[in-house]
Amino acid sequence: KDINLKEYKKYAVSLLANEKLAYTMGKAVYSKVKEKYSWNANVISLLNIIYSILNTSTKLRIAVLETGHSSQIYLAGGDKVLEAMVRHLPPKFHFYVIVPQIGLKHWQESRLQIDCSILPRTIFDNKPAPFYVFIAYCIRVWQSFWKLRSIQIDMIYSSTHVLPDVLPAFFLKLLRGDVFWALKIHHLVPNPLQRSGNFFVNIVSYLMQKLALICIRYNCDMIFVNNTQLLKQLASLGVSKEKMRIL
Repeated sequence: KDINLKEYKKYAVSLLANEKLAYTMGKAVYSKVKEKYSWNANVISLLNIIYSILNTSTKLRIAVLETGHSSQIYLAGGDKVLEAMVRHLPPKFHFYVIVPQIGLKHWQESRLQIDCSILPRTIFDNKPAPFYVFIAYCIRVWQSFWKLRSIQIDMIYSSTHVLPDVLPAFFLKLLRGDVFWALKIHHLVPNPLQRSGNFFVNIVSYLMQKLALICIRYNCDMIFVNNTQLLKQLASLGVSKEKMRIL
């Protein structure tokens, strides 16, 4: 319930006037916080979630969209987060990582037990100019969608919310509603008017994000975000809080 300033003042004055009541309430809240929200309680809660997943006998075939590479020399947060997750999951979680040729080196060096499904290289890859990146993304959306259709999977994980990681999952989800779609959002592209750099590029990036968020709102089953602030931002844009988890 929303409490206005007048109500807040009434209760604050009551507590200031009654030290015994304030102490009793404070002690009760402290006990509740200590029981449910201490570091120890948080760790136990997290471990229970982890073990409940890892100890299940269910085998999962997970297709990973890892296609947002603009250059061979850059390594993004999505790559590192995904590598850490794969490294700590048991073999019954089988991963098919869909990655462009220019992003393959990282996965080869990781020496993880995964299947890499490589997108054919195009003349637009490894060229950081915005126009070439945009065309490369469009081609990868098409390539990744057909890759997804060709393999038997239970789940799709999009390592970012850029379009080539979103649209193929969105389209497959429309065809196969039984596939679970999870996605990681690291940060949002700000409004072009509040961002430095090439204005045209900023507008295109912002519009691409708008399209991605529409797809995510409509069809994504679970969204991992980095922090509470990002969760609030996405909620203000219409993304369901029930679908979001802070990771």
